[in-house]
Amino acid sequence: MITLPEKLEEPVKLELEGRTTIAGNEVKHGAVPAEDMQQAFAYHHLVLSKELMVAVTGHLSKSGQVRIATELPAKIPNGGSALVRLTAAFEEKSGTLQLELSNPPSGITIKGLSTSPEGAEIEL
Repeated sequence: MITLPEKLEEPVKLELEGRTTIAGNEVKHGAVPAEDMQQAFAYHHLVLSKELMVAVTGHLSKSGQVRIATELPAKIPNGGSALVRLTAAFEEKSGTLQLELSNPPSGITIKGLSTSPEGAEIEL
């Protein structure tokens, strides 16, 4: 479960870890924060960052708790789609939920997004 406060005064450092199973062995690696930069209008490269920061600037939910209700990792069949469900008590005044993928793997996009008072459903 991810618990987010109503609002943070300062951004906080976020650390991410990727996990998979290779030949029956679990492999874990920490994510390295980086920014996709363009040089001279042509070349793209990743520039390492010291840290990945997150800020909560508005109202997400009454309780501040968001839960991924879908079994993870989400499995997207070749040429197909997958639904990821979030549970949260979104406030009416929170406005429209907008999501954007940052450097997703080739072929992965947000196909659809729907919200309800109980949460959200994202189609990848």
